[in-house]
Amino acid sequence: SDGLVDVISNCPKAYGIELLCRTMSPEVIVCDEIGSGEQDAIISAQNTGVHLLASAHGESIEGICRRPFMKKMLDAGLFGIAVRLNADENGFDCKIERLSER
Repeated sequence: SDGLVDVISNCPKAYGIELLCRTMSPEVIVCDEIGSGEQDAIISAQNTGVHLLASAHGESIEGICRRPFMKKMLDAGLFGIAVRLNADENGFDCKIERLSER
């Protein structure tokens, strides 16, 4: 069913990820601001073949990758690319980095 989007809101992210994987057979899950509370649900979702697009806030890609929960997911191969978005008084810039090259 091309072009369909289901939105889950007002529930804990980990529960929403688990619910979607069990009931909706998603191809992709988009999730904002992941943290250590979502780690197990994300690993479980990846094991079902779901692709994940997620955000994590931080000062740098390196700093985010050093967080214990993120390091565990990176070591498991869950994320292959990081995109850093930055806006300041000089404008907006974007950096794309392959995490496998770290």
